[in-house]
Amino acid sequence: MSTCLIGIGANLGDRAATIRASFALLAEHPSVETIAVSRLHETAPVGGTAGQPNFLNAAARLATSLAPIALLELLQEIEHRCGRRRGERWSARTLDLDLLLYGDRVVSDVRLEVPHPRMTFRRFVLQPAAEVASDMVHPRMGWTVAQLLDHLDASLLYTALGGGTAEWRTRLADELAASCAARLVRAPSADRSSPTGLSAGSTLESLRAQARVLASASWPDVGQLAVSDFWFDQWPLVADSRDSPELGDAWQELRGDVVVPRLTVLPAAPHVGHDNRPAPPTNVLDLAIERYAQHPALGPVLVVPANDWQLTVEESVAACRAMR
Repeated sequence: MSTCLIGIGANLGDRAATIRASFALLAEHPSVETIAVSRLHETAPVGGTAGQPNFLNAAARLATSLAPIALLELLQEIEHRCGRRRGERWSARTLDLDLLLYGDRVVSDVRLEVPHPRMTFRRFVLQPAAEVASDMVHPRMGWTVAQLLDHLDASLLYTALGGGTAEWRTRLADELAASCAARLVRAPSADRSSPTGLSAGSTLESLRAQARVLASASWPDVGQLAVSDFWFDQWPLVADSRDSPELGDAWQELRGDVVVPRLTVLPAAPHVGHDNRPAPPTNVLDLAIERYAQHPALGPVLVVPANDWQLTVEESVAACRAMR
């Protein structure tokens, strides 16, 4: 039997009754054992159509002999039996059942991705999940559910934008500032001249300039979201690409003095310009960035589809709201 974590949400109809009905239907299945269910948490919707009703969210810890896809099919069947009719993405729904974790399995299928790609920064997911599965481990990050929630509670409200082109990051930072009333933290001017956000002559001074901008000692903790159009933790890749141990050592020394992002947003390859046409990677760092982004020390990362600008903005705005 595998231990699984299910996220549950509803914002139409009798939400509590629907969620209780879904618990009962899960418990009826001969291949599913319910270990624990959380309390109900009321949350405002993030993403999707404006003006939706509030959600009730919950989580359930299960043991099952079903394979991941078979469990997904069971969850979708229960959604349908409880009145769910799939329509617009992130629209109001009678019931939403998400497979968040399936033991230590990593599943990447056209129908299913486990761990759930957005669970690491969604407070409405992590709060109920921590009640029933605080010890379950995210197999990509190596963090427990409790550690993920602690990160949201302890970190400052700061999102870093990395990878891609300087134009892409600046444009997305502007969108987030407008949609989320965020404070913009611009890259030092010397670092804005190349697609990587690092000028050809980047030196230790460029690194130190970014560290000064992000100094935790002078960071205003006013409860306002801050968004930077650069990513300080990209520097180890720069150091490796230039075979510069000195640069890597300096980053390591300064990293403890800068603000840690609550979330980092990166574009998936291929990278694109304003016309949304795919383009080849802009620099030798691009292919390494996505692999590096899995490092546990970096915290939650959202990888957005860079060839769809509208979806990139929607995903990024929703993520910034969900992590509050």
